[in-house]
Amino acid sequence: MGLFSSAWKSKNDKRALKAVNKLKDGAKLALVAKEVWSLDVQKAAVYKLTDQNALADVAKNAGEWSVRRVAVEKLINQNVLADIAKNGKDRDVCMDAVKKLTDQNVLADVAKNAKVALVRIAVAEKLTDQTFAQEVYADIARNIKYDKYERMDAVKKLTGQNVLANIAKNDKDSDMCVVAVEKLTDQNVLADVAKNGTDRYMRNRAVKKLTDHNVLSEIVNGDAEKYKYTWGEYAWDWGGNDTGTDTTIETWTETMTLDLRDTARKRLAKLKDKQK
Repeated sequence: MGLFSSAWKSKNDKRALKAVNKLKDGAKLALVAKEVWSLDVQKAAVYKLTDQNALADVAKNAGEWSVRRVAVEKLINQNVLADIAKNGKDRDVCMDAVKKLTDQNVLADVAKNAKVALVRIAVAEKLTDQTFAQEVYADIARNIKYDKYERMDAVKKLTGQNVLANIAKNDKDSDMCVVAVEKLTDQNVLADVAKNGTDRYMRNRAVKKLTDHNVLSEIVNGDAEKYKYTWGEYAWDWGGNDTGTDTTIETWTETMTLDLRDTARKRLAKLKDKQK
């Protein structure tokens, strides 16, 4: 047995593959898939595996991501696939597992509990319960802070006007606000965002989507808004210990003007031209 073990551990691929082809024991094949140096030999071992527990072991624990992906392709157990989708080390492997999920209860669990937001979004797309899917998108949009682009993907999938309005008015990321505004269709909600949002650029975009003549006329006849903007001049201070910090040299505040009236005036004129 020692001689045979040495054969599948051999750095000679032909010799190792020949040894693997003779293996039938699932545990040993899984060991080969996880520990042998050659990718070709590792994958050959996975291709021979049929035992779902052994495949699950490889899918979760093999060091090479491409080997884990091959193992996932052969998995059929929904709970094992769900565990990989929720807790896998690599996004591609997680997404491979998502593609094989079909059980709606399992999908709902993954959509709620997966560590990677991208996985949650992909799973939510497969849910038949789209009300719950919208809750998943909203949770990601509101609470995921570490990946802007995954948040943006979630916002793009939202349809609830009130949820979108809340993001448009209150999100600290102006790009997120703009994406939310572009999804808004309800005129009352757009009017609220245009009047009460915190991001100036986003409010301007909301005005451009208004079709209510009365609301636009109200903005045209209103006052320009004043707001304060603080500018700063900074320098990088190394502090003599190789750990740099931003040091403020000077700051100054200017009073600036947000004038939505011109945007509303142009929008109103465009709408009236269409009615002629």
